Amino acid sequence: MNFVGRERQLDALKKLWTSNRPEFLILYGRRRVGKTALLRRFLQECQSDPTVYFLGQRLSDRENLRSLGQTLGKALNDQFLAMHGFASWQEVFPWLEQRYQLQPWPSKLILAFDEYPYLRESNPGLDSIFQAGWETHLSHLPVLMILCGSQIAVMEKMMGYSSPLYGRRTAQMQLPPMTFPEIRQMFEGLSFSDVLERVAIAGGIPAYLEKLVPYSDLRQAIREQIWQPTELLFREGEFLLREELREPRTYFAILRAVANHCHKFGEIVNETGIPRNQLTVYLHTLQDLHMLEREVSVTEKAPDRSHQARYQYSDPFLAFWFRFVFAFQGALELGRLQETETALDNALPGLVSRQYERLAQELVWEHPEVFLPQRVGRWWNRQDEIDVVGINQDENAILFGEAKWTTRPVGVDVMAELHRKAGTVDWGKPDRKELFALFSKSGFTTALTRHARAEGTLLFREDQVLPSQGASVI
Repeated sequence: MNFVGRERQLDALKKLWTSNRPEFLILYGRRRVGKTALLRRFLQECQSDPTVYFLGQRLSDRENLRSLGQTLGKALNDQFLAMHGFASWQEVFPWLEQRYQLQPWPSKLILAFDEYPYLRESNPGLDSIFQAGWETHLSHLPVLMILCGSQIAVMEKMMGYSSPLYGRRTAQMQLPPMTFPEIRQMFEGLSFSDVLERVAIAGGIPAYLEKLVPYSDLRQAIREQIWQPTELLFREGEFLLREELREPRTYFAILRAVANHCHKFGEIVNETGIPRNQLTVYLHTLQDLHMLEREVSVTEKAPDRSHQARYQYSDPFLAFWFRFVFAFQGALELGRLQETETALDNALPGLVSRQYERLAQELVWEHPEVFLPQRVGRWWNRQDEIDVVGINQDENAILFGEAKWTTRPVGVDVMAELHRKAGTVDWGKPDRKELFALFSKSGFTTALTRHARAEGTLLFREDQVLPSQGASVI
């Protein structure tokens, strides 16, 4: 695959490299989100001399140190080090300082440790060694040191107050999933609808999306890349949980319950049988690992204390895996696909529709020239729900939107219903400013287009805002 997207992250890395001070970056993100690809692209583009990229492995300290010696020796022209390696981690940083004093490198040294958590597994005191090495030997040299890792809980703990590395980093970057515009670059030639279907299954994770790229037929891609027991993605959900959690059995039960449409706290309790006080802890852990997200109505005044929260998957692929792999694993192992294919055929329109709602929320952020939101999300009460609501507390302004993934053009009835529901939303001061937006797969009727133009309503066809809407700026 050609490298696509990630311009903002590459620019941020280049600024650290070209700054006039030593830099210490912690780069992290969930597994397969593309951290290694980003690092390699950055090293390729900046053409720094010297560059050290070291991939940590689940080996002994001695073996990792030998490999690091070979990498550093080759990069900095020290044949003795390349042959013999280091005896301990405490030797690494003094050696770098002495090497610079003997032969200064021509530009800022990039020193990238990928999969850093694997290195610290065989040496529990490694964070303290890196702290001392940075403070004593590297913090006054032209160096960009990067610690990169996929174990989110470990990497975030390293930045916490109790960590030896607390306060030493000069920057941090959590690499998010790819954005929809970036994903479209991966699938040149496919329609908007076809790309959105793939996102509804694979999310924004490059490693999953790459598996789908060679296929024009999505069902064939799923059969051959996800439902085949010999393929990587067949056990991906299980691998992700076992990588992060020592005892994943209870977490499996929770994630399976959410996949079975148990989104409220009480529903998950009833489905899993986990005591309420214990479930709270498990849910917090899954949120910290960015596997689940706790969603509240966007206008909630105290979201942390809300009893109306819903738990959703953060990762569409993990949701797909639990619903259409884990639930049918026995049949899939035997090559019986019919039941799974029927279940997917029935569910896919809903999966894509939900993904379109999420994209519509993202599009609100992308048009600050019309509306500058402080928060964007869904709104609901006991009777109604609105797909997209953006609020700006400072301006006493609110945007209401509906996203329709249907084969028919959206008509004035949808607009009228949105206005009705907006009138039930208790938010802001009485003179609040209101803006309306409609998002549609199949466009809009002529009557709605005329009405929207007169009222200043924003209309989006797929992900493109239609011109000449006359929407007032808020």
